[in-house]
Amino acid sequence: MFRLALALCGLITCLPWPLAAAAAGQADLEQLKNSIFRIEARDDAGRLHAGSAVLVSAHTLVTNCHTVLQAREISIVGASGHVPARLLRANPERDVCLLDAPAIKGAVATLGATADKQAGDPIVAIGYPVDAPLALSRGHIEGLFTYHGTGRVIQGSAYFSPGKSGGGLFDLRGRLIGILTFKCRAGGPYHFAVPVEWVALLMRDNSGSTQALAERPFWQHTDERQPIFLRAASLFADGDCVALQALAAQWIEREPGNPEAKFMMRRVRHCLVLEQIQRPLLER
Repeated sequence: MFRLALALCGLITCLPWPLAAAAAGQADLEQLKNSIFRIEARDDAGRLHAGSAVLVSAHTLVTNCHTVLQAREISIVGASGHVPARLLRANPERDVCLLDAPAIKGAVATLGATADKQAGDPIVAIGYPVDAPLALSRGHIEGLFTYHGTGRVIQGSAYFSPGKSGGGLFDLRGRLIGILTFKCRAGGPYHFAVPVEWVALLMRDNSGSTQALAERPFWQHTDERQPIFLRAASLFADGDCVALQALAAQWIEREPGNPEAKFMMRRVRHCLVLEQIQRPLLER
């Protein structure tokens, strides 16, 4: 089955940026770089796992659990060197973990919300790629998807590579709206961030529980527990319009008033259009 990732980029995401936003790129980085840190987590076997984290209160950082949950030693890497940190709270299923680092110094990120966001809004992804300096990439929101009620998982075209997971997804006002978490193997505009609302909930959780440490994050499921929007994104990326249409129809029938289901049906139409465009090219 042919892939539509490159065509999708040309059709949806490669739009010109407003001049003011383009000119503000370096300013964004300068304002936000003191909120983003590189993290290093060493497991019991001595393996080193690298990621990024965002400072969300005076001594508290948020990152992805898949980087730190099995670590015996965690360090925050900053201008002053390696600062020790410990796991404070965790929600492994949502892939959100809080770290306590009493010696850390930086700028606390301003928390935004996903409730007022919509497809097409510009976004900025910031984090530390593996063995590379802090990097900023720009893009647009491609989709917003409700999962377990609070907040909406963000699909965006702002590229991030290994190491940047746990970093921050910001709007153009510099507000944190998501935590960079995973991307589809298809490439193209399939980069996902978990919502900042999940971070706020965990910060308010005083239960002291870290839930089951063996629990897998939602996005790693490959069975019926995988969210429908992720199944749909994979089908769209693979150009499987027939299966995507069937899945979207099931979603519409089950939740006729759900705007996300209607959004997916519009993607079916995009898929069919792109199929018609590419079919003559493939038959040559």
